[in-house]
Amino acid sequence: MRAEESAAAARPKNAPLPRPKVDDVSAGVADQVDATHKRLTIVPIPHLYAGGGAAAHDPALAEMRPKPFAIFNPADAGRLGLSSGDRVRLTGAGGSIEVEARTGAQPPVGVALVVADMPEAPENRLLDASGFGSATATKIAAVREASA
Repeated sequence: MRAEESAAAARPKNAPLPRPKVDDVSAGVADQVDATHKRLTIVPIPHLYAGGGAAAHDPALAEMRPKPFAIFNPADAGRLGLSSGDRVRLTGAGGSIEVEARTGAQPPVGVALVVADMPEAPENRLLDASGFGSATATKIAAVREASA
């Protein structure tokens, strides 16, 4: 059986695909949320050299491996007091991970894109069975570059 046929058999015809639930961030809700803690929908994103296994231990790939990061919409980053380069703790149902905050227009308001398959920050701690999840974001500290 081909992969397409197998996938079609596993889901009833015309059944919708699972979608993440994005928190309502209307003005009334946003005003009630503590400025330092906000629930965000977590969506894992792949990165070519992020994987564990051999990629995590191969010295030739070490320079290409990213550090764990999450991308926040600028509106969410502002509400959370985050700037690009800050350290942030994301806490979900299965635990916490610490990543570098980045801002960008890619995620919609209420969503954080988290680089997937990072052994140092396993995003599955934040996910449910659908492959999505939600987490609170707490700023840890700004990352400072060492001056020479």
